[in-house]
Amino acid sequence: MNVTNRRLLLERVIPFFGRYRPALKQSEFDLLKYITQSLEAKKHMEESGFKEIVKEIFSLPTNSEQRRSWTFKDVLPNEVEPHRREPPEPDFPESVQLRHYLSGFFDAEGALGFAIVMESKTITPYLTLTHSETAVLRKAQQIIQAGNISTGRLQIYGMDKITTKVVPFLDKYQPITKRTTYLQFKKILELLTEREHKKRFDEIVRLVHSLNDRGILRDHTLGAHPEMESEDMAQHR
Repeated sequence: MNVTNRRLLLERVIPFFGRYRPALKQSEFDLLKYITQSLEAKKHMEESGFKEIVKEIFSLPTNSEQRRSWTFKDVLPNEVEPHRREPPEPDFPESVQLRHYLSGFFDAEGALGFAIVMESKTITPYLTLTHSETAVLRKAQQIIQAGNISTGRLQIYGMDKITTKVVPFLDKYQPITKRTTYLQFKKILELLTEREHKKRFDEIVRLVHSLNDRGILRDHTLGAHPEMESEDMAQHR
């Protein structure tokens, strides 16, 4: 969605994000609000107002200039470029709102699945949450109380952590776009809990492949996680 109409920004977008403030992009929202209100007040029609707006844009602590085809000197060649402000610490919402917020990140950037090792006939459930902001991953790790963070991912493995930490969280703060995937994941997890894999291993493997093919980590295996304990795996034997 791309909103460029100034009236819609002033009447709909800015009030919405003023009430439900973004945790990671607060500086960008503040800039959007400042510029939109400045344009509405016609500050850009005056030389001093125009310079002030441009300087405010280039003081934002982001790499957004990489998406532009112009630089500060292209716009104001005779002015001193402003110093970049330090990026603020993320301001996460509190309590229930925070948990719904993190559930939304799972909907967008999460994956549920099962890692299978055919040689030992083991099936291990996992949740992976991918995000470029480590602060989001740390907050999710803190709230769910499980998992390890590495290379832009929060990874939670094992029957115990999935059944006691992940499932209760997602049952209470349910995903929306991944609801069907989550229900399918829970059905397979229930089969493993009931030890049905000892009698129906090949059938459950087919169910797992059907689930994993819906996700973003189709080739995910336990090979990169030697610290896994055998009791966290559902074994055929």
